Amino acid sequence: MAKRQFHFRAFVSLFLLISALVITMTGVVLYLSPPGRIANWTGWMILGLTKTQWQGIHTVFALLFVVAVGIHTYLNWRVILSYLYDRVRGGVRRGRELALACFAIVLVFGLTLGNLPPFSMVLDLGNRLSFAWDEPESPPDVPPDAEIGEFGRAGMEPPARAGEGGMRTGWGRLTVDAFCAQEGIPVAEALARLRAAGIDARAGHHIRDLADESGHEPGEIVRIIVGP
Repeated sequence: MAKRQFHFRAFVSLFLLISALVITMTGVVLYLSPPGRIANWTGWMILGLTKTQWQGIHTVFALLFVVAVGIHTYLNWRVILSYLYDRVRGGVRRGRELALACFAIVLVFGLTLGNLPPFSMVLDLGNRLSFAWDEPESPPDVPPDAEIGEFGRAGMEPPARAGEGGMRTGWGRLTVDAFCAQEGIPVAEALARLRAAGIDARAGHHIRDLADESGHEPGEIVRIIVGP
């Protein structure tokens, strides 16, 4: 039985199709997700992934999609150039349609950047859906950035915050990658510091769980991640 030949063009085309589907899915998830701070403080996840992880997937696949488009263009440049030539020549013969199409593109850009209807409605709907997520606990008394700046890097325990029923919570609700994204700390460096302290951690681990498993307080985990 003859071995089937691998068709690189077909591979690139299928990769483009699947990447487009992934980008669409991650785009929808991010459109509906809560704002970053709410997502971080509440430990928001969907399909087992945090918002930071969804953003990472969206960014990587968007980059790979652009690369694949370039490869696809290189492999099919003769056909594409011929097609574009026919389209442009046809567009020249249809000057009014070409002018209207260009005007429509500029109009969409202008209305979107100016936050004007009807595209502002799409943006407003996204904001309403984002803030529609119920936050199970009251927001922190001090903004997270301020807490870390004042307490985390000073080697002090970050202040807890009161939730429903008087329950006090702090950094425990954040995952390692969410905390690193919030503070601008490379995740790889944070994981290396945790491993050096004898704590086996992954990017998606919640700080509270790491504290329970290692016998540390959440504030101690935070200080290890932040480093000297």
